[in-house]
Order: sequence, then structure tokens, then C-alpha cells
Amino acid sequence: GPNKNGKAFLYVGGKDFESTFTEPTKETHQYLRDKGFSDEQVSLLVDTDEIHHEKAWAKYLYNALKFWLK
Repeated sequence: GPNKNGKAFLYVGGKDFESTFTEPTKETHQYLRDKGFSDEQVSLLVDTDEIHHEKAWAKYLYNALKFWLK
């Protein structure tokens, strides 16, 4: 089962090269949910308008920190 203290924030873009990671990231999220991770332990954020770049990650850093530190 999942570690009760573990958390995963999954983020993926969907533009250009990043689009090759969209479905595998969604599948990873579903796998973790199927293994018993709750909404409080695993989060998925998909932005189909973003590319694989630090600016895109920075856009959602607040969301990740809020999720991890909640």
C-alpha cells in the first residue's frame, strides 16, 4: 500500500515535445490512485498549452508547494 506520508504532484504540459508525456503521466496518476493513494496524496495537473520548460514549471510551483505543504 501507499506510504501514508507520501505525496506526489504530477505536472505535464501538452504542447510540442511535451505532448509525448501527457498520456503516460495520466496513466501514472491512475496507477497511483488504483494502488490506494488518495486525492490528498497524489495530484495531477495537465496544461495542454505549455511546453517542457522551466517557465511552465514555475507557473505551477505555487500549486505544488501548496499541495505538498498542506
